[in-house]
Amino acid sequence: MKITVCGDSITKGVVFDEVKGKYTFMKNSGMNTLQAMLEAVILNVSKFGCTSEKGMSIFHKNEKHIAESEFTILEYGGNDCDMPWEAIAENPDGEYGANVTVEQFEENCSRMIEETRRLGSTPVLMTLPPLDAERFFNWVTSLAEKKNADAKANILKYLGGDVQAIYQWQQNYNAAVLRLAEKFRLQLIDIRQAFLDQDDYKDLISIDGMHPNQKGQDLIAKTASLFFQPFVSDTNNQTTAA
Repeated sequence: MKITVCGDSITKGVVFDEVKGKYTFMKNSGMNTLQAMLEAVILNVSKFGCTSEKGMSIFHKNEKHIAESEFTILEYGGNDCDMPWEAIAENPDGEYGANVTVEQFEENCSRMIEETRRLGSTPVLMTLPPLDAERFFNWVTSLAEKKNADAKANILKYLGGDVQAIYQWQQNYNAAVLRLAEKFRLQLIDIRQAFLDQDDYKDLISIDGMHPNQKGQDLIAKTASLFFQPFVSDTNNQTTAA
């Protein structure tokens, strides 16, 4: 089985290393573990910080690989929905937009879904892992405070005094993924639900409130493996019958 993965830091396996004080790539990322579990060939062209806009460019550069893949995972949204927090910290009364509007996000993903099918590969959407709103708020405000001592108060003001507004904002983009799955009649690798089904999903999220830690990446691998297992079984059965 061949799978191409188009996504952002979630499928790339990025995590903030608290010891080194920087973002690093995990050796045992979800996609690396999935490759071993399925004994599949996985080409992972995911990129740290990638939005669906940038993802479309990467997608087109890898059309040959996608055409050779039985499945193509599309995993975007986390960077699309991100906001200009430093600007907000300076002026919480201003008007701001996400990196990519939810409408444009849906349009970008729709085009990649259609192109994947045109190339002969089966598109598979992956939902967004849930944010830990408190950790995420503390993370973005601590970064902004390096330039503005009032960053925390200003960002909280912009959020209407409710830190959980961050969670709800990101959830809008996950809802868009669900709409796309229904529109194109696609199956989902629903990692968001897998996280929320845990006793406390926040144990699977790193200090920045957005990137899955090792336990989170392991759950991504397990969830994706369960999705692909029936197709692996079908392939094995066909090989045996032949």
